[in-house]
Amino acid sequence: MKGNFKKSLVITIVLIELIIYISFIYIDFTNGYSNSYSTVLKYIGILLSLTLSLLIGENGYNIKDTRLLQLALCFTAAADLCLLILDYYTAGVFLFCFVQITYIIRHAGILKKNIKIFAALIFVVLVFVMILDTNIIHINNISRELLIIGCIYAILLISSVYGAWKVFNRGSYTTLSCYLICVGMTLFFLCDINVAISALINNVFIFGVSLKGVSRFLVWIYYLPAQVLLALSGYRTYEIDKKIT
Repeated sequence: MKGNFKKSLVITIVLIELIIYISFIYIDFTNGYSNSYSTVLKYIGILLSLTLSLLIGENGYNIKDTRLLQLALCFTAAADLCLLILDYYTAGVFLFCFVQITYIIRHAGILKKNIKIFAALIFVVLVFVMILDTNIIHINNISRELLIIGCIYAILLISSVYGAWKVFNRGSYTTLSCYLICVGMTLFFLCDINVAISALINNVFIFGVSLKGVSRFLVWIYYLPAQVLLALSGYRTYEIDKKIT
């Protein structure tokens, strides 16, 4: 793919993402969160983020980094297909676990010193599973399987965000890419906080406004920008002008 055309294509996709973002925010705000047009736009936005990563080619940092980013966004597209289109929530959260595992490998690596930390976290999850097996905990009719996977995902997400903020110390990325990774994963984290609030909290109102409704609205405010920024983080920024132009 010729450099100028590739650069124009990347810019065009980012602009389309912006149009999609503004469009579904307007639809959600005026017509409600579950509007089918909004759902389609959101999924198109995710597929375009995946496309951005597939266009990286020789403009990436290395083959491993590019493939990990593409794999993470493939898992993301599959997870959102389950959650947005098919309503397979347990499968969707399960796939998002692989999204975060892939980002942990990309941003932090699997280091020996982290093994004890992950072992301790897994132990905590197993204890929580045992508590759930006693049928003591029931939350908003959420299945036990979804709660378990959700807890595992929460641990992976926190680890992933921590790893993202450590990229400045690794020296593997340019400063711009480090910021794209950090901001992207932070937005991902904020998105999932709102997912959890909307799933776990009912009938809570602040100044007459439903906290659940606000949280559901905010999910995609954070989520799509996160995916775009993470996709763009795969471009080796100081070589963009040399290789793309």
